[in-house]
Amino acid sequence: MTGFLMGQFVMFTSIYDGPLHQVLVQPHNLIMLFLSSFLVQLFWTNLITLRNT
Repeated sequence: MTGFLMGQFVMFTSIYDGPLHQVLVQPHNLIMLFLSSFLVQLFWTNLITLRNT
């Protein structure tokens, strides 16, 4: 089973290595991705908390 998982990991990295490398090298895109996911999580948590009170 571990060989199968390693093969899947190698296939995943070989397909997505270029796009992931481009996203991670450009710091502005990474910051915007982090901030957008953080704000969505923050608003979602506050919405759920306010509904339960």
